[in-house]
Order: sequence, then C-alpha cells, then structure tokens
Amino acid sequence: MEKGKEEMTNDMTEVNETIQLYNDESSDENVIVKREMPALTYRVEDTPPVMVTLMAAIQHILICFTSALSTASMVADAACVPYDGALRSRIFCTTLFMTGLCTVLQTALGVR
Repeated sequence: MEKGKEEMTNDMTEVNETIQLYNDESSDENVIVKREMPALTYRVEDTPPVMVTLMAAIQHILICFTSALSTASMVADAACVPYDGALRSRIFCTTLFMTGLCTVLQTALGVR
C-alpha cells in the first residue's frame, strides 16, 4: 500500500502546468512557460499532525468570527439598533451560534 502512495507522489511531481502569458495586447505572440507543480502535502485520507490541525482550527475560528461579526454589525447598523441594545447582542449571539453549528455540520456530514 505504501508503494502505491509513493508512486502517486512521484506522478504528481512530474505533472507540468502550462501557463500562457501575453506580452501586451498589441502583440499576437504568446509566451508559454512550463513549471512543475508541487506534490500534495496531504491527501483526502491523510490526517495532519496535531499542531498543524490546531493552528488551522485557530485560523478558521478567527476568520469565521471576524466575517460573521462584521456582517452582523452591518445588519444591526442597517436596522438602526443602538450600540448597547439587547437586539444587537442577540444578533451577535445568534450569528456565532449558527456559525458554530454550520461548522459542526460541515465537519460531521460534509463530503470527503
């Protein structure tokens, strides 16, 4: 089984990608550049080390919080909710709860 993974990794490093770069719009010449694509670090079935998983989880949480709370803040501002209003707190709490619920559902039921 390990031999099959090693062969797949070697096949991935041999794949070349062609990129077309245009010098300028007035020229009809295309420059073709070939480069090797890097091998995949992890496949779908692989499990990364614990530290990599924890760092990715923290990064995911920070991105989710900022995007979810900024959207909730814009919605609350559009609804003219005061900054110390209970409705603004409720919108924030509901947004964070639904973000967490969606993350759990994607993890548990998502396509792998």
